Amino acid sequence: MQTRRQFMRASALTGLALLLNSDLYGQNQSNVSERDFRYAIVTSKDTYRGEWAKPSDTLKAKYQNRDHIFQFEDDISEIRDALREYAPTHVALVAKPKELAIPYIPRISSFESLEEQRKIAESSLVGKFNVLLSQLDEDEYRDSIGGIITGYSAKDVFQIV
Repeated sequence: MQTRRQFMRASALTGLALLLNSDLYGQNQSNVSERDFRYAIVTSKDTYRGEWAKPSDTLKAKYQNRDHIFQFEDDISEIRDALREYAPTHVALVAKPKELAIPYIPRISSFESLEEQRKIAESSLVGKFNVLLSQLDEDEYRDSIGGIITGYSAKDVFQIV
């Protein structure tokens, strides 16, 4: 019994070693690391003016030839079609703190339903950004990894990026 157990363990380890050294495993590893990484930077035209453009431009320089800056005027949904065509794997929203505030917060006792709470949350830029990330293809699921970059001032944001 002991000998058979040792044989089975050695066979399993040999099989694992062969798999790890095979071309098939190497191809899978290289496909993951060489994936078509596409980074999108989303910001309002107002935020992109003046010193707040520096963080976005720094991100663009960091991801040379693999990124694009998308600017919107009034509503983030304006860039949906362009973002859908670009098909990013990662999306960064660069925004001033005042842009991220929820525009209307009712008293907690006035909430009538979860649906109403969802509508209020989605009325903010953060909510609209999350909805946008699930509208980049035909299904209802998120299609990109998204993050929000903000700070008290453009200088603070510049230190983050």
